[in-house]
Amino acid sequence: MTFAATLVNEKNRGVFLTPLDEAVKEQSDFFIGLYEVESDTACGVMAVATVSDDSDKTFALSVREVIIEDAYNNEDALKALLTLLKDVARIAKCSAVFYSEYVAEEQEEEKEKFFADLGFFEEEKKLSLYEISFGDVKANDPVTEMGCLHLNDLSEDQWIYFAREASGYSFEILDRTCYDPKTSTFLVDDDGVVQGGMLTSIRNGSLFIEGVAAYGSDEGGLINDLIFWGKSAAKKSPSKDSPIYMYMFSDRVYSRMLKDFSSENAKKVGSLVSFCFETEVF
Repeated sequence: MTFAATLVNEKNRGVFLTPLDEAVKEQSDFFIGLYEVESDTACGVMAVATVSDDSDKTFALSVREVIIEDAYNNEDALKALLTLLKDVARIAKCSAVFYSEYVAEEQEEEKEKFFADLGFFEEEKKLSLYEISFGDVKANDPVTEMGCLHLNDLSEDQWIYFAREASGYSFEILDRTCYDPKTSTFLVDDDGVVQGGMLTSIRNGSLFIEGVAAYGSDEGGLINDLIFWGKSAAKKSPSKDSPIYMYMFSDRVYSRMLKDFSSENAKKVGSLVSFCFETEVF
């Protein structure tokens, strides 16, 4: 099989975008379609968002999701998508391309070589990925007097403050357009200052907890309340009948949070590995 990729436009949106969740479509800036050349069969799609790279002059591209039909899912297919994405980044004068993928431990060396051959380097940060049954999520009653806001209620100033305070936590990207506006949860004090937040995304019908930052004075109470309000929001989302996935580091705070959050029934299913391709921006 030979694969090629093309930018999705108004004429071919119906061919390529059907597999993507509406939330992913809304949070992405453009899409790349994959097709098998000999049969001219559409067989995959990549959703991409533009993100800040802390520069006034440039920006970066972040892959939000890749879906490739099982019958066509191999390294050549992914290579075709990433090669076109790199070309787009160069033409648009982006500083970098970010791509993250769930990798089983026994595949890490193979994946590192594949991405290295494409000019990507593996970032040092690795997050463990845990699966939690929705019914196992334990949400104790709130213990702080903080108000609850979701991302779609947060002002731009509140988001900027949160992003600054949360920059030392385990978030891969702190760009509000990359997260689900209805299930991402924040706690604010009486003055409207954000004291902590839990960022989420919805992919393939499942809720992913991308990270938690509780930097206020009562860390344990804030985590408890984020879990409570986060579960309340998740009950109203289409993901409520699917497992919840959570990315996290293995440290004291996150280990305690995982234990509290999952009634000790969380199952580690692998790691999230991040790769970066840097362009030359002139």
